[in-house]
Amino acid sequence: MVKLKQQGWGLVSLVIVGVIGVGGCGQSKNTVSISAGKAGVGYDLISEQLGRSTDRIVSLKLTDDKNSNGSRDNLDRLVQGRVDFALAQLDVSRDLLRSGQVETVAILGHEYLHLLVRADSPFKTLTDINGKRVAIGIQGSGTNFTTTQILTRSGLRVITSAPPLKEGLAKLKAGELDVVAYVGPLGSSSIIQNAITSDPPLRLLEIPPSITNHLAVRFPESYRSSVIPAGTYDPLRPEPPQDLPVLSTGIGLMARGDAPADQVGLMAWSILATARQYASFYPELADGDPAGLLQRGGVYMAPDATETYEKGDPRSAWLRFIEENQVVQEYLLVLGLSSAAGLLVTWLRSRRSRQLVKSSRQALTEIKEVHGNKTKAALAAAQDLAERYRLMFIDGNLSPETYEEIDRPVQLYLQSCQALIEQEDRQTLSETVNLLDDSEALLNMPLSVAVQRLQELEDRYSQMLLSGTIELMTYLQFRQWALAVLQAKSHEPETPAMS
Repeated sequence: MVKLKQQGWGLVSLVIVGVIGVGGCGQSKNTVSISAGKAGVGYDLISEQLGRSTDRIVSLKLTDDKNSNGSRDNLDRLVQGRVDFALAQLDVSRDLLRSGQVETVAILGHEYLHLLVRADSPFKTLTDINGKRVAIGIQGSGTNFTTTQILTRSGLRVITSAPPLKEGLAKLKAGELDVVAYVGPLGSSSIIQNAITSDPPLRLLEIPPSITNHLAVRFPESYRSSVIPAGTYDPLRPEPPQDLPVLSTGIGLMARGDAPADQVGLMAWSILATARQYASFYPELADGDPAGLLQRGGVYMAPDATETYEKGDPRSAWLRFIEENQVVQEYLLVLGLSSAAGLLVTWLRSRRSRQLVKSSRQALTEIKEVHGNKTKAALAAAQDLAERYRLMFIDGNLSPETYEEIDRPVQLYLQSCQALIEQEDRQTLSETVNLLDDSEALLNMPLSVAVQRLQELEDRYSQMLLSGTIELMTYLQFRQWALAVLQAKSHEPETPAMS
C-alpha cells in the first residue's frame, strides 16, 4: 500500500511538474547577476541590499562585478544578456521600456537632479548658467543623460565636460568649473553631503517649474516635478534655505522582457518581504504600503512582478503540503490528469495576454514615432488605439487585469497630448491677438514694407497649417485680416497681391 501511494505521488508529481514546465516556470538557478555601479556609490549600496534580500528570502546568490559607470552601462549589459538584472533610471530606460526589451521589476526610490555651485556664486536658477562651464557626469551615467536632457530642453548652450564626480567637485571648489550636476537619492551620497558643507561651501540651484513641468508632461513615465526639502543637506546654514524646485526620476530594477517568470517573481518577492530595509533609499517605504510603492511610477511593470505584489510568494509551497498528506495525494492522482488540460489553457491565455501587452506598447511607440510633433494627429491615433482595446475588453477578449495594464500607458499619453494641444491653442490665441495689435503699425508702414511683413506672416501661417498647429478656420481668418489691411492701403500705388 505504501508502495502504491508512493507510485501515485510520483505520477501526480510528474503531472504537476510537466504542467509547470509547459508554463515556463521551471526550476530556477541558484545564482543571478546584476549590474549596478562602482563600489561605494548609491547603486552599489542598493545592490548590496538586494543581495541580502535574495539570500535571506529566496536562497538566491546575487553577483555584481561593481564595475559599471551607471544606468546606460547597466542597460547595455542587460540587453546584451551579460546580466540578469540591472539598476537604471526610468528616463534612461524609457526607449527600451516602450519597446518591451526591458521591464520594471521594482521601483526602488527616486533620484533628484542636483545642480551644485559655490555658495558665493551669483547664479540662482538653471537659466542663469547659459554659456558657463558645466560638469554633466561621466559617459554612461544617468547623471550625464538627465543633465543633457534638461539642458537641451531648456535651450541653454553651455561648455560641458564629463569628469568623475569627485574630480568635478574639486574643480568647482577651485573655480575651474561653474556648475556640477549630480543625479541621486536625497542625502544618500556622502560625497555630495561633504562637498556642500566643507569649505568653500556649495549650494543648489533651482530648476524652474516651467521646465520640469514641460518634461513631466512630455515624458510622464520618466519625470516628475519635485522639491528638495529645506535643510536636506545642511540644517544650520540651511541648505537649501527653502523647498527647492527640481526634477526627479525613478530608480528601477530592470529585467529583460523575455526573462524567466520564476526569476522575476522571486526577485520581486525578496524585495517585498524586506521592503522596510530599502527605506534609506526610498523613505516612503518606512511606513507606507510596500506593494503599491514598489510599483508607483512604473508604467511598464513586468507582469510576473505585478502578480507577486498582488498575490505574495510565488514559490510552490503547496507542493510540500501535498507531499506530507497521503490522502491529498490519492485525490490528486485522479484529479491531476483532468486538471492538466485546464492548466494548459490557463497558461495559453496568460501567454496571449502578455503578447497583447507588448503589442500595445509597440503600437503606442509607433504612434509617437510616426506623428512626431503633430500632436492632434497623435491624439487621434492614440484614441483609436484606446478604443480598439476597450472594445476587446467589452467583448470579453481581454481580462480586467490585462486591459488595465494596456490602457494605463495609453491614457498617460492621451493626457500629455491634450495638455500640449491646450498649450498650442493658447499660443495660437496669443498670436492672433498680436496680429490684431499689428494692424495699426502695418497701416502706418510704407506699402512695400507692409507687404513684406504680411508675406512673412503668410509663410508662417502656411507652415502652421501644414503642421497641424492651427485649424483651417484660423488660417482663413488670418487671410481675411491680411486682405483687409491691403485694401485699407489701396490708395498707395502698385499694391501687390498676396500669393
